[in-house]
Amino acid sequence: YLSRAIQNSSALKAIPTLSGIYINRDKTKAERIDEKVARDSAKEKNANLTEIDQEGRRYGIDENGRKFYFGIRGGEVVKILRK
Repeated sequence: YLSRAIQNSSALKAIPTLSGIYINRDKTKAERIDEKVARDSAKEKNANLTEIDQEGRRYGIDENGRKFYFGIRGGEVVKILRK
């Protein structure tokens, strides 16, 4: 039943009162540790950025003048360009 629930979880988006609910498979302890290390790394890198916007979010400016911050994509800490 569990895999069926996960497969059908995208149907929750169509129900307004349930659209903010996400169902994901359980993670192993190693996966949770890896994610925590990545989150901590991104948090540390963002804390070292010098610019702060009106909402208090930190960002940097790259060599092309674009604003960025650090986030996690695919399990890796990467620069993410701000809009």
